[in-house]
Amino acid sequence: MNLLKHKWTEAPQLPLPTEATKTVAAPLGLSEIIKASRMAETAAQAETPPVDLGEEWHSPFLFNEMEKAVHTVADVIARHGIVMIHGDYDADGLTATAVLYRYLSQFGLEIYTYIPDRLEEGYGLAAGGVKSALEHKVDLVITVDCGIVSHDEIAELSAAGILTVVTDHHNCRPTLPAADACLNPKWPGESYPFPYLAGAGVALKLVQGMSEFFHQPEDVWRDLTDFAMIGTVADVMPLVGENVAIVKEGLSRLNNRARAAWQILLNLPTDETITATTIGFRLAPLINAAGRMGCVSPALQIMLTDEADIAGEMAQKLQSLNEKRRELTQAVWTEVERQICENPLFLAAPILFVAGENWHTGILGILAAKAAAEFNRPTFVLNREVDADGKVLYRGSGRTYGTIDLVATLNTLAPLLEAYGGHRQAAGVTVTAAALAEIQALLAGKQQAAFTCTELAGLPELCERTPLPCDLEVDLSVCNVTNWQELQNLQPFGESNPEPVLAWQGCTVLQLRKIGKQKQHLQLLLQDKAGRRIKGIFFGGGYWADAITAPVKLDLLGVLQINTWQGLTEAQLRVVDIHLCLESLEKANLAVASEICASSEPAVSDETGYLPRRISENPQAQKQFLAEVYRFLQRVLDQTWQLVDPAWLADVWSWHFKFKFAGELVEKILTLFAESGILECKSWSAKNEHLYLIGLRQPHNKVKLSDLDAYHKLMHRW
Repeated sequence: MNLLKHKWTEAPQLPLPTEATKTVAAPLGLSEIIKASRMAETAAQAETPPVDLGEEWHSPFLFNEMEKAVHTVADVIARHGIVMIHGDYDADGLTATAVLYRYLSQFGLEIYTYIPDRLEEGYGLAAGGVKSALEHKVDLVITVDCGIVSHDEIAELSAAGILTVVTDHHNCRPTLPAADACLNPKWPGESYPFPYLAGAGVALKLVQGMSEFFHQPEDVWRDLTDFAMIGTVADVMPLVGENVAIVKEGLSRLNNRARAAWQILLNLPTDETITATTIGFRLAPLINAAGRMGCVSPALQIMLTDEADIAGEMAQKLQSLNEKRRELTQAVWTEVERQICENPLFLAAPILFVAGENWHTGILGILAAKAAAEFNRPTFVLNREVDADGKVLYRGSGRTYGTIDLVATLNTLAPLLEAYGGHRQAAGVTVTAAALAEIQALLAGKQQAAFTCTELAGLPELCERTPLPCDLEVDLSVCNVTNWQELQNLQPFGESNPEPVLAWQGCTVLQLRKIGKQKQHLQLLLQDKAGRRIKGIFFGGGYWADAITAPVKLDLLGVLQINTWQGLTEAQLRVVDIHLCLESLEKANLAVASEICASSEPAVSDETGYLPRRISENPQAQKQFLAEVYRFLQRVLDQTWQLVDPAWLADVWSWHFKFKFAGELVEKILTLFAESGILECKSWSAKNEHLYLIGLRQPHNKVKLSDLDAYHKLMHRW
């Protein structure tokens, strides 16, 4: 839990309702306003001509080699050949495998599936898959979600007389493998109009093409859109264009509760609507846990069965694997966090390379993503391995933050790397122990002989913290069920089409209460100017109840939701971020509401970072002030480490003590407590701002604060 003051993107302001419409519950057209704003922003940022983003289905035969692919598969069906579907271990690869398996099963073929072991084999068509195809004497191998860069393996299968059809959506080499047909919307020479299909989406297009070739009813291929929808959402594909058609159709079928697997896995009431958010946060993690833990069988079996008892058994196994994955992630995260906070090389490094031993390779990507989000830096998390020759290597995954391109960075570091690959946002890397130490030193700004200054120009600088997105500034009066329903016109929500985020300025908060098993969440009761009340929930925001008290005016960033309880449905806010209302701070500068500041003198410090004289020149007031500051830090900090924004402390302390805190004053107070040994404070560099890593400590010896130089710098103006 970090204590940061986030910037919000600027958003258009919705005009408040006129007197004539204040009592009317009609929708305010929020979805149209937000959609138009997003389209304008996208057009302004586009560096290349936009692709066709219409939500209609495209003909599968717009793929360059769809006809070849359909005829290749149809010929094998005609002679009752043996087929192997080579998939991948993540949710996209598994659902793509299920799409083809279920479709081809109607022809009475002998079908094998091959999913490489994530821990032993890694990603893609490799030696294990080729060996399995040869052993089963298959006539056709169809790859899904992989294969587009497996030139040697495809050639080996072809040499053995095995037909190959590649369906993939990953980045390609300039030339395609010599398969009998290749379907990949991302190949530069491909004419298909929509490049953002998931692996399961490409598999569905092949099935659509097959179905049209055999003149089957549309329902034959549309019945498989639930699998393609899950793969699309789980692989975080942009929810635009044809992906919207896939997701809408898939969700419609999923909500019919016809497939036992999904009903058992989700375990939701039959009247609860399943959305893309449900898939992304509940279903996809269960499926992905199987691949991460090196045990994909339950995930694949639950997709291929129509038997409720088998689905129930597989669901239990998936739940168990996911729980184990959670436990492993939390255990390793503690060590990752400790390393980041305690390694001095990381304090100013624009990219973090964190390494350990006996870290489960299936969770390294999750840890990298969590670290990047927590510490506002792209992060690689690596595990120590020893290869067959006894060579020590570190292998792992990275996730980006902000605008930094991971592959561009790895290109610069290439002379030090054993292997790497990926794309801007996510990448994998293998490096020796000696090279890892050199990379860490290099990124910390310590010049290494292996590189010239020109070569180092490819390394990124520290990036700015990403502002939190905001679609529209509104009034609390728009918070009703009718407007929530109107916002659902923007569904499905996901990548490139997030749930609308709204801003509310100057909200009166009547109650603040910590909730949750560990009291980590915040419940709020808000009231607008007309006296209407609405509830809010801020997940992970429980620390605010330790920092401020109600009543208070806040600026809120959040999402409009509904909550149904005992048959009553009402609107509520899911708060994303909180700012203390500037109006409250300005009034606080003129108010006197604490014993510390009690005086006829205005309770305002100057802007040079000094305390008001009533504190700095009064020994008793000094003692009371510092004691209160320390009690505050005890409430909001823990004994480990937290990333703290001085701007956040300045706002909260200004509100609490009723005088304006300058940034310099916050730094002086933190320096004093650090010198006394009651907390550790490290500078954490970020572009255009300065943050701190802070942890409370028990001092070894009792220290008198007034004996410290930092004390006098804080209290004395001259």
